[in-house]
Amino acid sequence: MVNLLTYILVSIYGGIGGYTIGISRMANSGVNDKLVAVHASKISNILLQGGSGYALFGKVIMGGAGYGGSVRKAGDSIRVKYGIGGGYFEVGYVPISMKFIYPAIMLGIGGYSEQLVISKNVRRSDWDSIWQNPETETELSHGGFSISPSFALLIAAEKIPVGIFIKATYNTILSKKWEFEDGTLLSSYPDSPIGSFSLTLTVFTGGIKNGK
Repeated sequence: MVNLLTYILVSIYGGIGGYTIGISRMANSGVNDKLVAVHASKISNILLQGGSGYALFGKVIMGGAGYGGSVRKAGDSIRVKYGIGGGYFEVGYVPISMKFIYPAIMLGIGGYSEQLVISKNVRRSDWDSIWQNPETETELSHGGFSISPSFALLIAAEKIPVGIFIKATYNTILSKKWEFEDGTLLSSYPDSPIGSFSLTLTVFTGGIKNGK
């Protein structure tokens, strides 16, 4: 839905869109505490990848973004894959513009989540044994509705086919509950933070057109 709305806005009003890369700080100490307990290293940062697109209407910027990433860790007896990601419809206000530089205060509305996949740290090399004795794997997720503020800097000029968009965001997860892959709620779960900070950079193609 976010990508469709962004495509419509950019198609009608002109705009820019492209590949997004970034980094997110690990904020869930409950996950890191468990990793340390099984002699695995803590997670500090997560590399993010995705895409974004925006259109500019005078002092209003509007569009959307989606991105995510994951990290794998191994301890004495288990393997852990931790991932984050989501997507937003975003609207922002550009208080001033300096030729081709547009600072903006933005608000994203969408969804954001954390995912955990925990499995035994045992590898099998035989095809038949994999099917006959699969290792136990548990998949958990924590996520839902997200309202996330950002400070952004758009650097793009009209009629020039490239640009960049730098954005610092506080990605919130407004739900505290964790659940299994089938939707069953986890009976007890860590006190997860309301959100975490991320910094993203989008390299755009297409020329921006400032609609009035």
